[in-house]
Amino acid sequence: MIDVRVTILGTGAALATGDRVQTGLLVDVSGSTLLVDCGSGVLHRLAGVGRDPTEIDAVLLSHTHLDHVSDLPGLVKARWMIDQSPTQIIGPPGTPDDVGPLFEIDGQSDRVEVSSFETGAKPGDRIEIDVPGTTCESVSATPTVHSRQGVGYRFGTRFGFAGDTEASATLLAFFDGVDVLVHDCAFPSGGEPDNHPTPEALAEALESADPDIDRLYLTHLYPDAACRADEAREIVAEATDAAVHVADDTDDVVE
Repeated sequence: MIDVRVTILGTGAALATGDRVQTGLLVDVSGSTLLVDCGSGVLHRLAGVGRDPTEIDAVLLSHTHLDHVSDLPGLVKARWMIDQSPTQIIGPPGTPDDVGPLFEIDGQSDRVEVSSFETGAKPGDRIEIDVPGTTCESVSATPTVHSRQGVGYRFGTRFGFAGDTEASATLLAFFDGVDVLVHDCAFPSGGEPDNHPTPEALAEALESADPDIDRLYLTHLYPDAACRADEAREIVAEATDAAVHVADDTDDVVE
């Protein structure tokens, strides 16, 4: 079993709630430190949990919507100012073209290394991810269903992050057997699933796939969903044997 530790840095979405910053997760795996997504506020949360920007060996992006990448220029500049560290960014197809312009505003384009992987896969298919310059093992990805091309990540049997996505039995089957899964639940009960799930849509997918998961954390909460988070947790909990939690910023979900 690979050694994994995970702290959720940000659990919010594109619209601010006041107490949730945008998406970001700190994943220590196999002796390397990865940042998964880097939305607005993530750098502050990183400092708040006592971690340094130069500790990050690579950034993995689930997709390139602004609420998942907006702190990237700040991260790159901080690393450069501290010890001139370059920043390796890895993401789904199109990542270099999407994030490149972010670094032009401060003349940082020569300080960042950006790569992407072409999935060429259908949702549910597993793609093994090579993270150059790290000791990471057993990192894999699968395409997600969203308004922008994206991926969910799995770290062995310890942890999975679904990213922004509609809920589906196919996607949940990819995470079968993980100890902890962090999954999008952006919309409140009674809403219409559209590139993000409602609690009912996630519950339906869980009942269909019946994945073996010990703990499930709901994240990426828009303000109206955050106000009704306990209701969402109850709806989802009825559909799975996993312990269901509403994720909060700085939660240590894998220790």
